[in-house]
Amino acid sequence: MPQILDEPIRNVIPSPGQQWPERFAWRGRVHHVRECGGAWRRRGRWWLGEGEKHFFRLLTHENLALDLCREEMTDQWTVAEVPD
Repeated sequence: MPQILDEPIRNVIPSPGQQWPERFAWRGRVHHVRECGGAWRRRGRWWLGEGEKHFFRLLTHENLALDLCREEMTDQWTVAEVPD
């Protein structure tokens, strides 16, 4: 079962020409993205004023696989979950 986290990340550095970050800080470490394995979108709960959410399944140079989420309305990034 994947671990659903929804933890904020900091210092998100955009990847040139891509929608996912090149690197970001999470849990006291800087993670460098090696590749993106997929991207998808979900509509937020409009009745709560949420916008669209963009998800990216990423693999870091440290071999950590995780799903990042960017909320379109706030431009806030989180680690949505860590797949098994």
